[in-house]
Amino acid sequence: MVKFDISDAECNSVSHAYVSLYTDAVATGDDVDIYAVSSDWDEGNLTYNKMPSKGDKLDTVNAGYHRIVYFFDVTGYVNNCLKNNMENIAFSFEADEGDITFISKE
Repeated sequence: MVKFDISDAECNSVSHAYVSLYTDAVATGDDVDIYAVSSDWDEGNLTYNKMPSKGDKLDTVNAGYHRIVYFFDVTGYVNNCLKNNMENIAFSFEADEGDITFISKE
């Protein structure tokens, strides 16, 4: 799960928007889906059993190699959020059978 604050955005649309994830390890590759989720959650209270429900699937990438950045195209969703003056946007990721480790940096 990742969340981005877009409250200071000074535009109502963008030409491209991507979420990028870096694979640290891939034991078994798989398709990874990105979903829009409600931004009404707090990292401190997030658990496996208390996750926001998935919204629309936005993109899929095949993550089969380690030490590579994978890009998920979320342009349409971001533009819709900007148009509706949302303050935050959030995403979840799902792979059915892969054993993939992504790393992130805040």
